[in-house]
Amino acid sequence: MVILKERIQSIKLRKKSIFKNYLGGIKNKNRTFAPLFYKNNEGAGKMIEIKFWFSFVFAIILLSNPKSSFSKGIIISNQADQTELFQKGDSVVLQFAKQIADTYTEAVIYLGNDLISSPGNIYSSPACQHGLFVFCRELQYRGVVVILGMFNSVGGEAFDELYNKHRDLIIQNFKKINALKIGYDGIAVDIEWINKTGKGKMELTEQKKELHSKEFKEILTLIRKNLNAKKKSYLGPPQLYYFCSLVESEKENSNRGYNIKELKKIGAQPFLVLNPAESGFVIEKDKLNPSLSETQFLQLKSFYNKMGWKTVVSLAPAYIIRSNSEVKTISTQTFQKIINESGFTNLGEERSKAYSISMVQLQDSAKKESASGTFIYKFKMNSRMINQEDFVWEYFSMERWFNQHELGYW
Repeated sequence: MVILKERIQSIKLRKKSIFKNYLGGIKNKNRTFAPLFYKNNEGAGKMIEIKFWFSFVFAIILLSNPKSSFSKGIIISNQADQTELFQKGDSVVLQFAKQIADTYTEAVIYLGNDLISSPGNIYSSPACQHGLFVFCRELQYRGVVVILGMFNSVGGEAFDELYNKHRDLIIQNFKKINALKIGYDGIAVDIEWINKTGKGKMELTEQKKELHSKEFKEILTLIRKNLNAKKKSYLGPPQLYYFCSLVESEKENSNRGYNIKELKKIGAQPFLVLNPAESGFVIEKDKLNPSLSETQFLQLKSFYNKMGWKTVVSLAPAYIIRSNSEVKTISTQTFQKIINESGFTNLGEERSKAYSISMVQLQDSAKKESASGTFIYKFKMNSRMINQEDFVWEYFSMERWFNQHELGYW
């Protein structure tokens, strides 16, 4: 009962404590962001402390624009980083939980795309499983709402594969979660674009789309059944969410496989995803533009907020190489390799409210040919697009983008 009262009190004080921590990050430049790794693995070892920079950056955002001061939640989903972190021992995990609780009120923690205990999964080892238990327990104690993420499926073919094994995955995962006594307040499934086909493949028939919608509801219904068996907390019954991309048209949303009204009947709520870097890019009037235009991005964001839906925004940068009218996204490593091997001319940067796109023209003709393009573009999101009701994708990726100076802010 004492712990319960403390958690209720901690939730009431969330925003006030967050504000104090941001300001404290400015005053105390030795403030640790997250001690993630041991150095040289020497027993307990000395931890490499990533300094206050992350809190400092968002403190600047807070002070310069209070309306987009910080996000409500964070997604934690990188499998390799999670595996490394959660097997480092209680002291590292507890400190990591403290840092998350100092900044966010909600956290989504991915459990992987398979059975929790299957070889190769994030939490297949006893050490990682124990780390997950400690992490979730500490987050809840500190007033953070914990949402566990299941699956990672994109596209119709991947959905068919997942559906064929979903029953065993769900039943076994809940058994494992219960056995490990993992504390959580909700489940979010990442099963996106269930009616989308791969490039060059025929569009699904209407009958197949309707079947996918029914099967998707069946998956969520089984999860809801397991959630209903969980003892209610003072926050109420555990919540159920599904990651997706929706528009204002009910017909289009149903065409994508998401019958929102039907899913609402089983207590499933959409968790909207806005990731311009992954939406693709097109050439229009000899200019590169993201397929998800800035106008569309802002309209959708406003619509999601109006509906009261949880929204996750990705600040992911992107590198694009152009050959005539064809564009292709390339990795950071490929971009750096091409730039290092070629001469180039910087053609400047164009900024709008949400996006910035800079462009370089390669000078070495041999490298142009090997790179299959003449122009390379760098796309960035403006961090100011994050507001107090958003979730941010994704914790470990954000850390890398910051270190590589790839987080946009203007």
